[in-house]
Parts: sequence; structure tokens; C-alpha cells
Amino acid sequence: MADFLTSTYKEIPGMKRKLMTFVLLGFLLVFCVACTATNIKHGYIRDTIGNIEQTNNGNWRVWFTHDTAAGYCTGSQEMGKRAEELLLTHYGEVILEYKEVTASDKEWSVWGSSQCGSLVKGESSMKMFLILAITPAPARVGGE
Repeated sequence: MADFLTSTYKEIPGMKRKLMTFVLLGFLLVFCVACTATNIKHGYIRDTIGNIEQTNNGNWRVWFTHDTAAGYCTGSQEMGKRAEELLLTHYGEVILEYKEVTASDKEWSVWGSSQCGSLVKGESSMKMFLILAITPAPARVGGE
């Protein structure tokens, strides 16, 4: 019996190393999968503006009627005022050009997250994109 306890006790450090290695590899795998999310470099949206808000830090957020997955943001007062003008005077869709917020943008914070913010509700979060341009869209003709 003493031999069994001695041999089992000697194997525990090796078992702990294997277990720790397995756990570490598991965390590494989860981390790598989480980091491979698709980034959007550039895009366009054609929709009607739902609402616009100016944040405390001076940025403008634009929300669209039919886009429930993302919000759009700018630190440009000129672009924010243009979006506000379109909301108040243009009856129809707009075309918005956008891109992912990167470290070279003024809307990027020191901590590596968007100054435009990210809205989190329950298990989902809403991504914020940077507005590059916003223009009124021509009316669609013939059910296009």
C-alpha cells in the first residue's frame, strides 16, 4: 500500500503539468478564435436616418431605420451637422460611406476602443463605424 501511495504521489506533479498545459492551450485557442473576427475596412449603407445624437465628447452618432446591427459615428462637427440637416430636411434615403475606426482616427481613444462608444445590451453589442461621407440618395424609381 505504501508503494502505491508513493508512486501516485510522484506522478501528481507530472499530471498537474499536463493539466496546466491542456488548460493553457484551451485558453490560447479561445483567445485566437476571438481575435479572428472579421473587420470591415470600408462600406456603404443606403437607408433612412432614424435619429442623430451628439455625445458629451462632441462626437455625433447616426442611427438608421433598418440597421439594427451597427451605429455610425463622426468626430467632425461639419459631418454631424450635415447628417442633422439631412434628417430634418431630406425626405428619403441617404447614402453613407463608412469604415472601421482605427488608431489613426481622432475618434480612437488611448485605451484602444472607440470614442464613439459601443452599446451593449444583454448578450449583444452594437458595433460603431466611422462616417466618411453622407449624401442624399436619389429616389428609387419603379420599385427598385
